[in-house]
Amino acid sequence: MSKDDKKNGQNVDLNQADEQLKTTESDQVILALTADLQRQRADFENYRKRVDGDLKFAKKSGEKNFAKKVLPLLDVFDSIFRGLENQNLDQNFAKGVQLAKKNFDKTLSEMDLEKMNYVVSDEFDHEKMFAISADETEGETEVISEILQPGYIYGGEVLRPAMVKITRK
Repeated sequence: MSKDDKKNGQNVDLNQADEQLKTTESDQVILALTADLQRQRADFENYRKRVDGDLKFAKKSGEKNFAKKVLPLLDVFDSIFRGLENQNLDQNFAKGVQLAKKNFDKTLSEMDLEKMNYVVSDEFDHEKMFAISADETEGETEVISEILQPGYIYGGEVLRPAMVKITRK
């Protein structure tokens, strides 16, 4: 083997080594870019989930605030409906009022706003009721003697406690 052949062989080896090194560098760049892309995708997915959660919270918070503002109006409607039940009204008018109340109650239910259904003599619930007054009677169990203002539940939590008078039995 001549010197030129050795040089050419070395050149070929060096060229192959350079190409392997370039390939290795290219692979490293590709791996780094792939890792960056995966990180960016994960960051975006986390951002999207956080924004979705924030939007759900904002919607629920807005609905809850709206429901709180509607409660006095609901009290007025309830007193109107109760007052109309005791009147001798035209049958068509009475049916219209009943239909309006039914639709109104359905809309409230769709909003996930539920009126607490308590009656006189039900046991007093400290978590869902507010006692305005208590009769001075003997007994172990506190029961409702009068419902002064109905309570409402929104989304499973008490939006407004019922205001009641209680007595002991």
